[in-house]
Amino acid sequence: YNYLRHQRDDTNDNINKELSTAQERIQNLTGEIDTILQSNITLESEINIYRRLLDSETNRLAQPPVEQVLSPEPTPPSFGSELGKVFNKKIKKGPIAIKDCAPDGKCITLENSSLDKDVDVSNWTLKRRVEGSSEISYIIPYGLIIKHGNELKIYARGAQNAHHRPPSQVVNDQLDSWGMGTACETKLFNEQGEEKASHSQKIVFGSETSRHLP
Repeated sequence: YNYLRHQRDDTNDNINKELSTAQERIQNLTGEIDTILQSNITLESEINIYRRLLDSETNRLAQPPVEQVLSPEPTPPSFGSELGKVFNKKIKKGPIAIKDCAPDGKCITLENSSLDKDVDVSNWTLKRRVEGSSEISYIIPYGLIIKHGNELKIYARGAQNAHHRPPSQVVNDQLDSWGMGTACETKLFNEQGEEKASHSQKIVFGSETSRHLP
């Protein structure tokens, strides 16, 4: 009887170990699936952008060539590419501004335009919305101070050159990308929840390139 009981206990222990191993595998697979789904969302956004760029270029090539007349007066440089142009609108309330938001969603750059004042941006919050998608937010780590005249680059973890090197650059390890789209809105709030800066970005294509943000 004791032998049979020990044998049964050993069998139960083996079953429990197999169940525990299976549960760990399920958790790992669930995490991998979540990562794949997030990557798919990012890829779909990128595909939509590149599809519109391709359509714009196809339409441009299909149009008859226009004779260009040289003017002796200098023309202002165009911002963007032949396929589409990027228009930015920036607002700041103080020395800290959102200097740039990379259209590919890899990096957001903050700058301190003060000539003599360093600014502690610990626990400040970046909020970003891309083309009506759900808002994403990022809290700047404690102890980060942007020196006067300097910049802080905040990379998404999927960026190729993403390295955590405070105080000049940090990595948002919660996001593979800040998001891509033809209309993006990014805002910066201090620790008290006051809006200190905003950055609006719009990409226009084809005949719309003559327009810009209001």
